[in-house]
Amino acid sequence: MSEQRIVVAGATGHMGERIVRFLNQRGAKAVALTRATSKPDKVEVLKKLGAEIASSTPRASTASRRPCAGASCVVSALLGVRDTMVETQTVLLNGAVKAGVPRFIPSDYSLDYLPLKPDENRNLAWHREFLERLEKAPIKFTSVLNGAFMELLKGQAPLILFKRHRVIYWHDADQPLDFTTMNNTAEFHGRRRDGFADAEVSQGRRRANQRAPAGRDDEQDDGSALHAHLGRFRWAA
Repeated sequence: MSEQRIVVAGATGHMGERIVRFLNQRGAKAVALTRATSKPDKVEVLKKLGAEIASSTPRASTASRRPCAGASCVVSALLGVRDTMVETQTVLLNGAVKAGVPRFIPSDYSLDYLPLKPDENRNLAWHREFLERLEKAPIKFTSVLNGAFMELLKGQAPLILFKRHRVIYWHDADQPLDFTTMNNTAEFHGRRRDGFADAEVSQGRRRANQRAPAGRDDEQDDGSALHAHLGRFRWAA
């Protein structure tokens, strides 16, 4: 099997760096898109992980097209406000299409936002807006809907109060919640035979409730002893 070439945008971020690491560990060739303003220490980390570094201008589809040439997939791990999540991702998408890349993975990494009303959540509305553009593009795509990141349980959204032995909830204590560690989510991209890259799908969009094997996040103190599972995935052709 020839080496897979996977382009990763947003590779200097928390999720992007993890995706690069797992791709290279699984034998794929990760191409990290960076900008002139990218921090040198972040770029150096990517080099040490074995990534090929490609400088790209965020708003130039021609600049995005060159590093996408010959890639089997373009992964977006971009993060920001609407300008990034919609407009910059659109430039990246256009570059992938012009380069003939067969599959695109948008920067969703969230709960399943399709059942929500368009104006119910501002940030998820940007995901939906970009999805509308993505569905019109002549390219297959995979959305990773992993729920919330488990790291939030101990950080920005501490639902579990370990010292007090309490769990915070709203309205219903039995409300199901999906959590996945960032490492587990990133690791999914590195799977070569049991993941999205080899999924056969019907014409048009379909949703599937698929579960990947449960995994541990063994990195430092990210998830304590908590276990995680991968959430829902949406395939489209």
